[in-house]
Amino acid sequence: MKKSLLAALSLMALAACGGGEEARAPANDAPAAELAVTDFAGANLWVVDREASMIGFVASQNQREFEGSFGRWDASILLNPEDPEAEGQLEAVVDLSSVDAGSRDRNEALPEEGWFNTALHPTATYRSTGITAIDGENYVAEGTLTIKGVTQPVTMPFTLRITEDGRAIADGSVELDRSQFGIGQGEFADDRWVGFGVEVRLHMEATPAE
Repeated sequence: MKKSLLAALSLMALAACGGGEEARAPANDAPAAELAVTDFAGANLWVVDREASMIGFVASQNQREFEGSFGRWDASILLNPEDPEAEGQLEAVVDLSSVDAGSRDRNEALPEEGWFNTALHPTATYRSTGITAIDGENYVAEGTLTIKGVTQPVTMPFTLRITEDGRAIADGSVELDRSQFGIGQGEFADDRWVGFGVEVRLHMEATPAE
């Protein structure tokens, strides 16, 4: 299964289960997880604008696509767009209990043991191991994604542009296989009801740290 990424970051949202109510419902009200990211040191630090940024995903249930997102996450970015190989590090931590998968049934099911098991594994973490400039606005981040205690290598292609006022805007996506992270147990261990493939989508906006 290909693992080509998005986040910044990963990030990081995986499939959902349950049926019934399809109307969008607020995410469950489980206690918030602690979000601790590394404080990188360097000249090219960025502060993420969370109001303008988003970590979301597209999955499928009963062969129908649905979209979701995470309400709580944090990210740390050290990046020299001109020389990311010399100065480029990304880290993102997501509160998995903050998922909004578009229906109350999915939102209530995802934190449970067979899915994210947030009681034991409240967060997902993406850490880059290297960033490469490809051409123009195209970059690739190599790193690892940890969900539910399972760590997998993830390659994340993303675009990055710097606006005239110095704002960084990054977009990317990556396709993950939920089964490789042990997400979906019992009757959902195969892909009859919920597809294995989950596309994680990332939109990040950040400003230079003062």
